[in-house]
Amino acid sequence: MINSILKRIKIKAYSTWGNTFGYVPFTDKFGVRYYLWPDYRLENFVFRGVGVDDEGVFLQSINILSDLVRTKKNIVCFDVGAHVGETSLLFSKYLGTKGKVYAFEPTSKALKRFEKNVRLNNASNIQLFRLGVSDKVASGLKILLTKKTGSECILSETHPSDRDFIKESDGNRPTESIDTTSIDTFCKESMISEIDLLKVDAELCDDKVLLGASQMLRANKIHYIIVEFEEGTQCSARVLKCLEKFQYKYLFMVRRTSKLVEKIEDYPFDSHKSPLNLLAMSSQRSLPLTCPPSF
Repeated sequence: MINSILKRIKIKAYSTWGNTFGYVPFTDKFGVRYYLWPDYRLENFVFRGVGVDDEGVFLQSINILSDLVRTKKNIVCFDVGAHVGETSLLFSKYLGTKGKVYAFEPTSKALKRFEKNVRLNNASNIQLFRLGVSDKVASGLKILLTKKTGSECILSETHPSDRDFIKESDGNRPTESIDTTSIDTFCKESMISEIDLLKVDAELCDDKVLLGASQMLRANKIHYIIVEFEEGTQCSARVLKCLEKFQYKYLFMVRRTSKLVEKIEDYPFDSHKSPLNLLAMSSQRSLPLTCPPSF
């Protein structure tokens, strides 16, 4: 009870500081530093010590990257839907000089905040792109700007039946014009031959991201994938279909833990909160034997 009250006081203090000075620095329990803005996920930071909704993404990423840095040089990570850089900064921290992070964030507000966070962490191994990622190269697409930062989506790229899952999609919210690329196109133009770890959080456009990576997936050139899974949507059904088509193995990640289950039916009831995340790997890869650290 006392701890809860103290945390509420802390949230209020951060909010007041942010409203006065614009933002305040914070170090999460994984050792990554961010600026907190008043409209950001203050409760996540204060109550759980991390800015992402599902820290299982961090735990599995650490597991994979810790193994890769011991065995490989020139590691390549992609962060699609990078927001203000939470996952990219974690990638950066664990890669060090062993690799590079390509981060894609289409909205100008989030990208400016991401740039500040990159400078705060001196993360020279991150390269930012103001681009959406889909199954095609396009210009002038409209992205819906939602009140909740990090929930922006490209309505024209989502399946019509999935739009009920999108909050604030009634057309009354402002939009921003963005450009998109595809993973296959970007890799070809940038002479990237393989991606070691791909994280996708594209707000019900995740299927389009994977469709735009068909050439890389067919060639088993994307080794590990962490992708959001919204049960009951056409988007996630297509994500599974795409992974199965290219013979990728996948497991469901139990939210906020390092646990994995093979079937959604095996998911612990008390942890089953949508959206979830999947961990997929090419047919040539298996999970590293190291266990994700506990925090």
